[in-house]
Amino acid sequence: MGNLTTLPALIVRREFGAVSFGKVFGVTGTFMQLISALGPAIFGLMYDRTGSYSLAIGLAAVLMFMGAVLIVAGRKH
Repeated sequence: MGNLTTLPALIVRREFGAVSFGKVFGVTGTFMQLISALGPAIFGLMYDRTGSYSLAIGLAAVLMFMGAVLIVAGRKH
């Protein structure tokens, strides 16, 4: 659970620097909370349509992978 609360802030700080942290993390935090609030409803709708959580979990896995790729690609060398 600790990674869910501390890791996003650490990633934003590392990738965007201290000067931009407040602005970037404010936008990031807004989207994290919005998706956290809507995620269960979206998963439920997908379950209702398909009768399985396979599509919802697959979509979540793809989105997580894409996020990891963006984080790695954004690193400064």
